[in-house]
Amino acid sequence: MRISELDKMIIDRKIIVKRNIKEYNFVTSLSKEDSIEIIEKIKGIVERHDIFSGGKYMNLNTLDEYMSNELREKGILDHPEEREEIYSALFMWDGFYMLINYTEHIEIYVTDSEKSFEELYLQIAKIEDILESELELAFDEKYGYLTTAPENIGTGLTGQITFHLPTMVMSGGMDKIYHAASQIGMDMSPLYEKENTRNYRFRLKNIYTLGASEHEILDSLKSVSYQILSKELELRDKLLGEKRINIEDRVYRALGILKNCRIIGYTEAYENLDDMRFGIESGLIDCSLRKIDRIIDDIGNYTIFNNTDAEKLEEIDVKRASLIRKELEDYQ
Repeated sequence: MRISELDKMIIDRKIIVKRNIKEYNFVTSLSKEDSIEIIEKIKGIVERHDIFSGGKYMNLNTLDEYMSNELREKGILDHPEEREEIYSALFMWDGFYMLINYTEHIEIYVTDSEKSFEELYLQIAKIEDILESELELAFDEKYGYLTTAPENIGTGLTGQITFHLPTMVMSGGMDKIYHAASQIGMDMSPLYEKENTRNYRFRLKNIYTLGASEHEILDSLKSVSYQILSKELELRDKLLGEKRINIEDRVYRALGILKNCRIIGYTEAYENLDDMRFGIESGLIDCSLRKIDRIIDDIGNYTIFNNTDAEKLEEIDVKRASLIRKELEDYQ
């Protein structure tokens, strides 16, 4: 198995752990007073431990719509709107973040584009050990950690791996992958489901957390992901063997547009950056995969609006083009 080539197609890995505090009702029936108390407890823990230094705190109830939508663009928030009857919070650090009173009392997210599941698990275990030392978590000897959503009862751990499958999509093979994943208790879904946006990025995750250990869940995800990526590589080798000049033309057109555009919308930018990623993975152009992924993460409409002086949609498209040109100015 050509592991190094398969790893190029992995965009990131993420581990999510969901926990509740025993003395409080679940989020669905939590009082406003208790929600404030939980946030204050977590703030105290964060202040007492070095692992949490240098972070950023956000009260989700007081975010304006622009910041709220930027967090949705980045995949940090996923609810269409926040509940006003309780208080929720977000703590962010480099490489991990915690949501408080969102779907559970505590949700820990650890993510990285290069670290293995084993490395991410060690990181999240350290965070969890601190929480366990200071809080009595909702736990049942028979079922494990108790959560609002039944599928999260048990370890309360979800592993996710996001990868790039352009050739699988072109060949029409995704339906088989969806079906096969569901048969083994996993979910395979598009990373972006925006209308009229081409999507080659998919996320694989475990559905259930009961009846398997944390390491069994992560090992299974790793095994299945490499099977999927091996099929993608096989199809890619065939495509490049048969239509290399067509793929080269597509990749270099994308690079030319991105290096020279003065106005560009999100969908056009995203699809051309995605074609560039395909070219880098296939050895057709030399550029950093992580740079491409970071650019994609930074060019959403609300992200541009919040981090530049753009005020109208037309100005956002101009700022987006400028950002991309600057990031790619050293690449031929």
